[in-house]
Amino acid sequence: MKRLNKLLVRIIKVFIILLFIYNLYNFICFKVLKYNIVPINGYALLEVVSGSMEPTINVGDLIIINTKEKDYSKNNIVTFYDKEENFVTHRIISINDNKITTKGDNNEVEDGVVSINNIVGKYVFKINGGGKVLSTLRSPLVMIIIFVTGGAVCFMMSTSTAFSTGDEDSDYQLYLKNGKLLPKYDQNDEKEQLKQIKKKKSNKKKRKKRAKRKKRSR
Repeated sequence: MKRLNKLLVRIIKVFIILLFIYNLYNFICFKVLKYNIVPINGYALLEVVSGSMEPTINVGDLIIINTKEKDYSKNNIVTFYDKEENFVTHRIISINDNKITTKGDNNEVEDGVVSINNIVGKYVFKINGGGKVLSTLRSPLVMIIIFVTGGAVCFMMSTSTAFSTGDEDSDYQLYLKNGKLLPKYDQNDEKEQLKQIKKKKSNKKKRKKRAKRKKRSR
């Protein structure tokens, strides 16, 4: 149980640290440096906000695009800038020299012709509903709730672990008096408990010997 508590505390701490780093990175890139997109090692995350590519890609999905990919062909799904400088993720239906024509799978009308240089990245895969989750985690209020709740849980679990250690020490003292294990110990753990008790008993004898040596040296 103690190991499980420690593992859970570590997982919570790692999650909180990663969340903080990710949001700090996004804040610096979007708010300070004014970037429109933030690739990490050539890959970028985008939340889908329209249903033009349904049922292939749905509203609220998180898509991953490869911003280093420059080899495009018909039927590829790409993210590009439209004439209003907005991100659009649609399928290529034709390529003519340096121009592409795209269309949403759920649209009846083709998009206007745009330059191939307007392409930001090539679609790799999606995470269903991931965009909604990521958007929620970016909320300052949600971040504060996660940090406060996570910190409180870590503190409570660490405290309970400390108390359980104290209980084990008192159980050991009872063992020294009674010479038997307490009923609460599971039979499967009996060997392990005996090892721990013998180890503590041995350490106690060593401490007594050291104390006697110190008295004699005086």
